[in-house]
Amino acid sequence: MLILNKISTLLLVVAMLPLTSCTADKKFRTEISYLDLCKQYYANNNEKITGKVFIEQVALPEKPGKNQIIINPYNTCLFKATDHTKEGVLETKRKLQFMRNDYSRRNPFSSNGKYFFVYSRGGNWHLYDAKTLKYIKLLPMAGDAEPVWDTRNENKIYYLPPNGGLEIKSIDVETGSIKIEVNFKDRLQWSSAAHIWTRSEGSPSSDRRYWVFNVDDVDFKGLGMFTYDLDEDKVLSQYDYKANHKSRPDNVTMSPSGKYIVASWAKEGTFYFDKAFKVKRKIYMGTQHSDISIDKQGNDTLIWSHYSNVYPKQYTGWVVAYNFTENKYYKLFRIYVDGRTTSMHFSGKNHDKPGWVLVSTYNNNKDDNYWYNNKVFAVELSEGPKIVNLSSTYNKHDSYWSEVHAAVNNDFTKILFNSNWFNSDSDNIDAHIINLPPNFFK
Repeated sequence: MLILNKISTLLLVVAMLPLTSCTADKKFRTEISYLDLCKQYYANNNEKITGKVFIEQVALPEKPGKNQIIINPYNTCLFKATDHTKEGVLETKRKLQFMRNDYSRRNPFSSNGKYFFVYSRGGNWHLYDAKTLKYIKLLPMAGDAEPVWDTRNENKIYYLPPNGGLEIKSIDVETGSIKIEVNFKDRLQWSSAAHIWTRSEGSPSSDRRYWVFNVDDVDFKGLGMFTYDLDEDKVLSQYDYKANHKSRPDNVTMSPSGKYIVASWAKEGTFYFDKAFKVKRKIYMGTQHSDISIDKQGNDTLIWSHYSNVYPKQYTGWVVAYNFTENKYYKLFRIYVDGRTTSMHFSGKNHDKPGWVLVSTYNNNKDDNYWYNNKVFAVELSEGPKIVNLSSTYNKHDSYWSEVHAAVNNDFTKILFNSNWFNSDSDNIDAHIINLPPNFFK
């Protein structure tokens, strides 16, 4: 591990670079894309900070305003993306609410890079302009809606009723039109089916064609899971928990390729199935924070933090990757070093820029100046991987809502993560964007 103790004065300040410009009489204002400001920034700061590096920031920047580039010591262009004290307050009638990235396993950015959404206290979802950071409007989704941007209609979001109903709905964020895409009533083998959802952590395939859902009755007792082809509007296969001597899983998800289903049980382990539920294999015992990414060869790859001394025991204390196609495990980086450990989340939604996974850490148990602590960084999906440091989190962990959930977009040019800027108030949280050049990961 390398610790750099001195950084230039430039890295210790918050640059006052406004997102608006005005004419001489100040009557008219024109929005400026923060992306243009980031281009200027990278023209002067183009060195990637790689490896197991911690840079000590001697003087910490004050909490930034929304119109400021945050000059962080890892040489990336960072902006505060939301202002929870002002945006959405009138619509939700809440004076103070967090505005945060919902979860690391959900890509908040539209496929055309035009929009992103955030989640706020009270189960509200908000739409923003991803080029100007302008607040747009409150979305009609509520609570645990599991929103997913479509890849073919760039303005469409698929979503579910809170905690799942029997419908998949969609909204066109430009026109505001809402559509019921599919209703599963009387289409499943369970007559008591009332809720279909992934239990908050799942996604469809990267092309949005194949989906998998957990099925609950009205009392949220697990019945089974099923796979669905959205293009053909066809229920492909169904899996009954009772008949297979299984309990309700913690979560289910489809792999990016659409070839595999991953279901995680805390006591029984994390398994993959094919879409017909004919092939089953145990990956590891238990369930941990994880996500499925794509390696440079195009293989679905599960990444997780293997804390416990359980199957496969030889990977205890490591962040581990599993290649589905080759049935191959490999180590990414060690968690347990000299009594240290940390909590972390993973985001593998960079399907158009494969070969990497995003990691965000919080809740370290020892010194703050270890290389992986309180940081957002990318790890290459290979043995002996490259590590690219992206930002400090500027966050103080206090509760679930103050965990850092960093999520990456399709081409790994934008990352959204939440930070309370060292404040333990669970409502004093905003989303922040790291913007990267298109050729940052070659």
